[in-house]
Amino acid sequence: MADEITAVLGTDLVGVYLHGSAALGSFNPDQSDVDLIVVIKQPLDEARKAALAKLLLTESNRPYPLEVSVIDETSLRPWRHPAPFDFHFSEGWRERIEHALERGPFELEYSRTNEDLAAELAALRERGECLRGVPIVEVFPEIPAADVLDSISGDLRWAEENGRDVYGVLNACRALAYLAEGTFLSKTEAARWALERLSSGDGDLVARALGVYEAREGTMPDADGVWTFVNRTRARIDRAAATSKT
Repeated sequence: MADEITAVLGTDLVGVYLHGSAALGSFNPDQSDVDLIVVIKQPLDEARKAALAKLLLTESNRPYPLEVSVIDETSLRPWRHPAPFDFHFSEGWRERIEHALERGPFELEYSRTNEDLAAELAALRERGECLRGVPIVEVFPEIPAADVLDSISGDLRWAEENGRDVYGVLNACRALAYLAEGTFLSKTEAARWALERLSSGDGDLVARALGVYEAREGTMPDADGVWTFVNRTRARIDRAAATSKT
C-alpha cells in the first residue's frame, strides 16, 4: 500500500506512516484495521484526491480494511487541536466516498478537523513506523498532553455512543495506562496491564473484553456495567485534561 500511495502522490508525498494495532504488535486479523497516516507537501487537487480515493476503495478489505488520514505538513506546525486533515478514508466512509466520485468533480462534505488525530499522532511518534519518506520525528511535532487526553476522552465517548462495548473497555484500559505512565499500549497490552491493577469487578470486565477481542470465548456483561467503567475512566481523563490545560 505504501508503494501504491507513493505512485499516486509522487512528489507531493512527504511520507507514509503505520500506526495502530499493526504498529503496536497486536493486529487482530478478525477485527483490526490497517491504520496509515499519509503526509503531503500541499493540499491535494481534486484529480489526485479522486485517484487516491479510487485506490483505497479498491484495496481496502483485500484482505484487511484500511483507515487512512492524509495531512498537509503545513497544518502540523504550529500544532492545532482538533487537527486539520486533507482527506480521510475508512470503511465507514466508503459509501459517501463512492457517492462523491459519482457526482464529480470529487469533493467530500465533512468536517476538516479530527480530534482523534492528537492521540493517534502522539502514539505514532512513540511507537509508529515510517514506511516511506521522511522520519517520524522530523515530520510530527510533540503533542500537548491536554490535547492527547481530550482526544482519548472523545474516543471513549464515540465508543459509548456507538455501542462498541469491547472497544470501549479495552480503550479505557489504554487510557488508564496513558494516564498512569504516559505511554501508549495496544489493546491487549493495556488489558493485561489493567488486570494487574484493577479491582476484581473491573478486572472481570476487562478479562471478558480481552477474551472476546482475542476470539477465545465468553460474552460481555450487561451494557450498564460496561459503560459505568468507561464513563468512570473518561471522567478521570477529563479531570486530567483540565489540570493539564492550567
